[in-house]
Amino acid sequence: MERNLTYYEEAVYRLHSPDFCGLTRKQITETLFVSRRMVDGVLKNLEAKAPQLFPILTVKQNLVKICFMQLGRDRDTTSFVLGLSVKSVDGIIKTLRGKGVCLPRRTKTVPYRDYMDNSVRHRY
Repeated sequence: MERNLTYYEEAVYRLHSPDFCGLTRKQITETLFVSRRMVDGVLKNLEAKAPQLFPILTVKQNLVKICFMQLGRDRDTTSFVLGLSVKSVDGIIKTLRGKGVCLPRRTKTVPYRDYMDNSVRHRY
């Protein structure tokens, strides 16, 4: 099988991806002794070659995505579970949607009240 990525591109991706090392771009430049511009260029070329690897999410973005997608939580519960403010969770959700991550829009459910008994219909 032909290899599409160079070893250098793979190394930069592994250093940057939270699935592996999760370093920031600045930390990658210090680790590899290259300029920030070079790291940005490598990531841009990598995104053109392998778009399925992107977007690369930060640790907090990944946690919020997991809470929303897999656990089915709303923003208030997510902020409580992760120890973040509701405003920061809203900002992270906005960033995720901007990066193309599809998060479901949650609607508030109406709690059950006694007066609703007459409206319930049983169909079997």
